[in-house]
Amino acid sequence: MSTAIKPEELARMSAEDKLKLINVIWRSLASEASDQDWHSEVIQERLKKHRESPSEGVDADEFLDGLDSKG
Repeated sequence: MSTAIKPEELARMSAEDKLKLINVIWRSLASEASDQDWHSEVIQERLKKHRESPSEGVDADEFLDGLDSKG
């Protein structure tokens, strides 16, 4: 469910209430951002594996060439 605050409603809010609203929004954004942390974890794990065995895998050009040959 989406709740929109109209500009005129925002204009009627006190500065204190506006700051409270900002804090609610900020906490919401922060929790959404933490849901995305798994991307960083995956990248870090893949970098670790590459550093341990740099000869394994293929470079970007080889990978892209492989895609072309499959299409």
